[in-house]
Order: sequence, then C-alpha cells, then structure tokens
Amino acid sequence: MEPTLLEAIFANVQQAPAAPALVYAPLSSKPQVLSYSAVWAAACGAAARLAQLAGEADGRHVGMMLAGGPTLPQLELAVLLAGLALVPLSPSEPLPRLRLQLEDCGPLLATIVDGLEGLEAGGRILVAAELLAEAASPPLTWPSRDAVSHIFFTSGSTGRPKGCCCSFGNLEAYCRAKNRAHQVDRQSVVFVGSAHTFDPSLGDFFSTWLAGACLAQAEGPLGPGLLRTRASHVQATPAHFATVEADRVYELQTVALGGELMPQPVLDTWAGRVRLLNTYGVTECTVYQAFAALAPGASRRRLGEPLETAELRLAKGKGDDPDQCVEEGSEEIGELWIFGAQVGLGYLRRPELTAERFRHDADGRRGFRSGDLAVSKASGEWHLLGRRDGMVKLRGRRVELGEVEEVAQSVAPELLASACCVLVEGLLVLYCVLQGGSRGELAACALVKTLLAERLPTHMVPARVVPVEELPLTSSGKVSRRALAQWALPPLALGASAPRTGAAEQVAAAWREVLGVSVTLRSDFLALGGDSMAALRVCQRLAMRCELDGGTFGEALPEPLLPGHLLSKPRLADYLQHLQRSVLGSHFAAPEEAAEEEEEEDEVRGDELMSRGEVLHYAAGVGATEVLRILLRPGLLPERNARSPLHAACLQGHLEAAQLLLQARACAGCQDSKGVQPLHLAAFGGAGHALELLRLLLAHRAAGASADAEKQTALHWAARGGAKTALLEELLKEGPRKGRAKGFGVDAQDAFGRSPLHWAVVNGHRSAVVALLAAGADRTLRDGAGETPLAVAERRAQCRAQDRPQDMGASVFGDIATLLGGSASTARS
Repeated sequence: MEPTLLEAIFANVQQAPAAPALVYAPLSSKPQVLSYSAVWAAACGAAARLAQLAGEADGRHVGMMLAGGPTLPQLELAVLLAGLALVPLSPSEPLPRLRLQLEDCGPLLATIVDGLEGLEAGGRILVAAELLAEAASPPLTWPSRDAVSHIFFTSGSTGRPKGCCCSFGNLEAYCRAKNRAHQVDRQSVVFVGSAHTFDPSLGDFFSTWLAGACLAQAEGPLGPGLLRTRASHVQATPAHFATVEADRVYELQTVALGGELMPQPVLDTWAGRVRLLNTYGVTECTVYQAFAALAPGASRRRLGEPLETAELRLAKGKGDDPDQCVEEGSEEIGELWIFGAQVGLGYLRRPELTAERFRHDADGRRGFRSGDLAVSKASGEWHLLGRRDGMVKLRGRRVELGEVEEVAQSVAPELLASACCVLVEGLLVLYCVLQGGSRGELAACALVKTLLAERLPTHMVPARVVPVEELPLTSSGKVSRRALAQWALPPLALGASAPRTGAAEQVAAAWREVLGVSVTLRSDFLALGGDSMAALRVCQRLAMRCELDGGTFGEALPEPLLPGHLLSKPRLADYLQHLQRSVLGSHFAAPEEAAEEEEEEDEVRGDELMSRGEVLHYAAGVGATEVLRILLRPGLLPERNARSPLHAACLQGHLEAAQLLLQARACAGCQDSKGVQPLHLAAFGGAGHALELLRLLLAHRAAGASADAEKQTALHWAARGGAKTALLEELLKEGPRKGRAKGFGVDAQDAFGRSPLHWAVVNGHRSAVVALLAAGADRTLRDGAGETPLAVAERRAQCRAQDRPQDMGASVFGDIATLLGGSASTARS
C-alpha cells in the first residue's frame, strides 16, 4: 500500500534533508530559502503544541488567519501533522461573513494569526511566530485517510457561505494526480499563485512537497515574483495571471489557469510559450478535477481530460441522474457530475444540502452534482458552458452569460483584456476592461456591441457595453458577478435611437443634409466631421425652417442660432435642449411634445447599435486607432458623397488614424456632398498635425488645387482656420510648382468673391493675414459684397460683440486693419 500524503513527505525529508523546500522572495531583500529539514522541524514543533491543546479542549478545527508569507505553508503542515482540520480564514473578510463561518465551524480549537491587532475571530489565539518557535519533536501518529483534513468556505446561493469538507485521502489523491498532470518533479519550482483561502494554494503546498520539489512564494505582484523565484510552474486564476507582463523572460514551463474562463489574449500570448493548462474543478471535490493542454487557437472552454483520480459524467436533461448521460459527440448539453477518490465528505453542518448535492449512482459510487453545464462537441471534446444558475431569463428567453463573454473576447481580442456579463435592472450589461487603457474607449465599446450583434441572437446582445478600469474579484481571485450586479450604471454615452419627435428630427435633418451621415440623439457633431463652416450651414438651414433670414455669411442669424453654440454643444440632444430653452424654443418643440420626448428619452436605456461604417466614422473622428485597425481588415471603405472617416480624422488632427485609413486604400481625394475633401479639413483643423496631414494627403495624390462646391481651395480653408505660417507656405508653393489650376493662387476667389485674405480677416487670424500679405495677396481685391479685406477689418472692429467671432475683441480687428493700411479705430474708440 502506498504511504499516506504525510508519510511520503516525511520520506522526502529523510531522503534529501538539505534540499530546498520553500523559497520566499520579499520585495526589499534577497529570497529566503528553507530546507526540507528546517520546514519539517518547525512544523513538527508547532504540531506538538496543537496536539497538546487538542488533548486539553474540545474542537478539531484550527483557524488559519494569516496574510501569507513563509509561515503559512509551514503552519498548515503543522495542523495536518497534528491530525486536525485546517480552516483558512481571511483577515480582510467582512465581519458578518466571518461570524457565519465561525458559527458553522463551532468552537475552534485555536486560531493562528500574525498578530493580535484588530483581531475579530475570538476563541483561543496562537501567534504564528511563537508557534513556529516551539521545540521540534517527532511527528505523532499519522492521521487516517478518512479524517477531515481541511474545510474551505465558498459562496452560497442563499448568501451564507458553505464549508466544504475534504479528507486526508481526498487531498492525497489530488496531489498525486496533479503532479502527474502538471509534470512536477524534484527539479520543479512551484509558485503559489492563490490566496490561502482558495484551495489551490493548499493543493500546491502539499503536492509540491509530495514530489520533493521546491515551493515558491513572493511579496508583491505575480510577474516579478515569478522572476525573483525562478519559478517553473504556477497555478492561478486567469484574472490574476493576466497581470503578468508577457515581454519579460521567465523560466516557466507549465502555467495552469482555472476558476473562470481564460481570456483570449492570455491564450494567444502564452499557448506557444509554455505548457498552458486550462483547469476545471469544484472545491467540494478537492481543488481541480480536469485539465486541458491548450495549443494556439484552441477553445478556451475545453475541459480536456479528468485527473486520474477523478471521473466526469455529463448528465442529460435536468441533470439530476448521473446514470443518464448525453451521447458522445451529440452536441447535447448536460450537467457535470464528478466521481472518484477526490469527491469530498460534504458540507459542514448542512446535511440536507449534502444529501442533495452528493449522491450515489446505480452502482453505489458516490458522486457530486456540480451545477456546471457542458456540451459534448462533435469532435468528442467537452466544452464548459458555465453555471446552470449562470443562465438568466430576459424577456422570456434564456441567456448564458458565459457565452456572451466568450463571444465578446473572441470577436475583439485586441480590444478586450477581460469581460463579464451581468443582468442589471433588467438590462444585459457587458463590463469590459480594455487593452492598453481608455483611449477611444467609447469607439471600442461601440465596436464590441456591433460585432456581438453580428454573432449573437438579438436577445443575447448586451444593451450596454461599459468600459471599466478593472473587474471586481472575490477573495479567491475570481471575477465577482455579484459585486458587478450591484454597480450603478453610468449615464449613456452613445445614443440608442434616432430622433423621435418633430423637433429632434428637424435638427437631425439639418445635420444629415450638411454632413451626409446618419444621426441619432447622442451623435456628436464634431466627431462626425463637423467644422465651423458646417456649423454655419446647419444654423442657416435651421433659420430657414424658422422662416428667419440668416444672411449670406450668417451675419443676420439670431443669437441662439450662432454657430458657436453648436460647436460648444456638439451632442444633438444637448444642442436641441439649448434651442428649446432659447427665445426660439417655440419653433423647436411644443410643450407637450417636449414632455413626450423627455418621457421617451427615459425609456432609452441601451447604447446605440451602430453599423460598422458608423463605428468606423466615429473611431476616425476620435482617433481610436485600434478600432480602426480591426474595422479596416476587411477593407471597408468610406461611403461616397458623405463626410468620410478620413474627413473626420483630418479635421480632428488624428495623423495615425489618417495613415491607417489611407493604407486601407481610402481615397485621399474623396468628396462630401459639398465637394469638401480631407485636404481642406486638414488645412482648416488638423490640430497639432495639420502640416503632416497635408503632406500625407498630397503624397497620396490629393489634388492640392481642388476646390469645393463653393470654390474654396485648401488655402481658403487654411486662412479660415487660422493655419500656421508653415502650412500656408506649403500650400502657396504647392500650387505653382505643380502647375495647378488658375483659381488656386493666393488671390483665388470663392463663390462669395472672397480670397484667402478676406477669410483670414473675417475670422480675425492676424498671423495668417501677415503670411498672405508676405506672399503678395491683393489687399484691394473686392468680394461679392464689394468689400476689400481692409473694409471687412474696419467693419468688424466697429460691429457689435455678438457679430464678431466668439471671444474675439474689437482690438484684434483694429490691429489687422492697421496691417492693411487702414484705421485702428474700434467700437469703443
């Protein structure tokens, strides 16, 4: 007969007493190494003291309330050597939950702690350092395989934690099988990647020493700890391991991840570098019971093979009869049952629940009903789907939350680091941690929802996709759905519907006519490619709908319709509210209509479902390059006769986004419905990259001399926008060198008869005026209204403040008038 677990560890102590049993790496000093003989001696001394206490008092349960460190595994060994039952407790556990655990345990023989500060456990207290200082003594009688070795508490569906009891025999069976599955030998260094309240830590402690290998622990983050201890093996949750930086050089050979679905980026990054194991198990049956070695491209849901001390069955139908199993390869879903030597003893002081979940088959073999669903694939593999109680009903239809998460991570692995789906206030909500931070997060979430809608039935598409910095974790390192479901939903960022009332449609129609794109209540005018000229056109159209005269250049627009309001309130719903609250409110919403709209708006609770083209346009406008890379793979090109994504990228100055679009063969000379090209918008806006954008577009054969429908060239646009001198000079030398059309020159006149100099003056751009004059611009040229640039400057200097560009004083135009050889007098002179 094989020796018991503790007998086998003792044999390793005798065989190689000086071999390293434990390495601990603090943050501030060199790693500490303890030999097998040192660990065994310290554990035996503590075990003798515990056994003495057990002979003097009632109770066989020993609470372990330590924060971690090298004392933890030694004292857990001591508890088992004394033949007692280990009960891991968290010092950070909320007091009400801790009290429930203590109630179920009954009187503890003792609680082992780091120190006495803030202690809430009650009962006999033993300080870890003092206990390990006890004089060494030989081990007592070896405990029976049938005795309780440990009790781990897991969450219960009723809110009361359940104590899962396992025996020495269960723990031994797991340790032997785990070492073979993970290929652990005497040369291995096994890093403990789990909290001590999560049973893989206990399994790692004793399986490592059973193999004669070295146990590794470290203070601080997981990745640096793996480096400092030179670990060859690690077992952790996917969420914890996802924090490991992949660009470092590790000595890892085997990485085992379990407890939740492995994120796609982790699989893609590590499957080719290490032996990557997908592990499955339940605490009731001792740590893990199955593992799958994942190759690149494998499914993250593979259950793989059961450990040699476990047997898995897939019960069909309701899942309550382990003798009625689904057929292999039938694509049928069933509930997992676990049989074998790892099946635990049951729940502490919960006989009814134990009888319900631990059952015998027709042959009298004892098994455990897991509550987990799996499918037997046609390939013969079993794939884990998730908890039976992880299914929710939404509008009468079943939704498997895990399936939504898996599809989300498979369609956009470049965007999502992790994701978790929950039901909140009757809405399906997908919380996402984005790769590489928050730049373009709204575009990323919009794309995720769009891609999900292409892959999932309508009822399974999340109403909200919400970016977060991190997902909440349980004490065992798993993502906590329960905590997520309690989070308050943030306000909607992108709209869920098209305008529904006459007033909203009136404003949206003006936007569509000018920009040539679809519009919703939460569309952003600037992100859609809107600029100051487009804003003027929108306001002129709205004035016409109100039967008001806006003037040729907007000089007669009423105050609420000045373009500056639209540019400062670019979201359609906000701009509509501005109009409704202004003196023109009666033109945009009747009182009952406004009330109806507010009522309907309250019903809009989901993010807008955008088409790929709409996401592409929005992403280009906000510079979300990762989103653009995904969308441009299929070669999706901009629409014709509309403001394209390239227009939006150039207007907002997103150089990298423009480069990606042009690499995907976007047309550098594409025109919107008004003949406006990306080159014009780059010259007008372009933020800090205007010159680079201009050169990029010209290199892609954009026509430098091209004019829009109003005969405005890039030089006109640059003058209107107040471009820097370098950009103006680039445009001025581009025309003559290339032999462009006659209308391209410095004095080219647009449909209003205005030259670039006229526009620089109109908008108060002094430096542009100086550059154009230096290039020989004609200061005497008259526009369609008969005004010279000087006349425009003097008129602007004398006019009302509301008739001048926003926040621009009369003195600006007085100064420009002086440059042009006129008077500097202003309205206040």
